[in-house]
Amino acid sequence: MSAVYGLYRRLADHGRFTRLVLDNARRTGGTPSYAPLFLNPSEPPTNGSEGAIYFDDDDHALYAHNGSAFQNIAAAPFRAVVGTSAAPLTAADSGSVIMFNNSTGYTVTLPAAAAGLNFRVIVNTTVSSGVARLACASGDFFRGTLYQGTDTTYLPAARVANGTTHLAWEGNGSTTSGIAGDWFDIVAVDDTIWQVVGGLCSGSGTEATFWKTS
Repeated sequence: MSAVYGLYRRLADHGRFTRLVLDNARRTGGTPSYAPLFLNPSEPPTNGSEGAIYFDDDDHALYAHNGSAFQNIAAAPFRAVVGTSAAPLTAADSGSVIMFNNSTGYTVTLPAAAAGLNFRVIVNTTVSSGVARLACASGDFFRGTLYQGTDTTYLPAARVANGTTHLAWEGNGSTTSGIAGDWFDIVAVDDTIWQVVGGLCSGSGTEATFWKTS
C-alpha cells in the first residue's frame, strides 16, 4: 500500500505521468525500506539500495544497485565478492566470487550443496602462513579434475577429486597451490556433490594434491 500511495502522491504532484517510482513512499534522499524500482529518471536515484533498478534516459541503459553503487547491467555485469575472511557461506551467496585475499590462510565453508548453487574461487594473495581452505558442509564432497601448473622442475598434474572422500581444497602457497592467480569454478549438481567445472591452480617445489579428505 505504501508503494502505491507513493505513486499516487507523485502523480498528483506532477499532474502527468513522467516517471514511475516504487520505493515504499520514501522521497528522494530517504532510506527505502525495500529495494526501489525507478523507471526513466534522468540521473541515478540518491536513495538507491541493493537490488534497486532504474533505467537511465541519458545512457539508454538499465542499471542495478550492487549494494555500493549503480552499475550498467549490460556493460558491466557484476558478481558479489565473498569469503575475503573466514566465514560460512549461505545459499544466498550463490553466484558470488570467493576471494582468498589474505596471506594468512583461513577457512571458507560452503553452504550445504543444492543443485544449481555455484561459485568462482580466486586466490588473490599468495598464502605465506597457514593454508587457504575451502571446505564443504558436512556430508558434501568435491568431484572433478583440476589441473595444477608447476614450476620448471615438475610436469603439470591433473588433480582428481573423487566425490566420495574429498571434502576440502587447501592451498599452502607453494606445493599445494594457494598462489595468486589460482582459480576454479564449482557447481552443485545435487545435495551432496560440488562439481569442479574449470580452472587452474599452480604450485612450486615438490607439488602435491590440494584435495583433502579431512
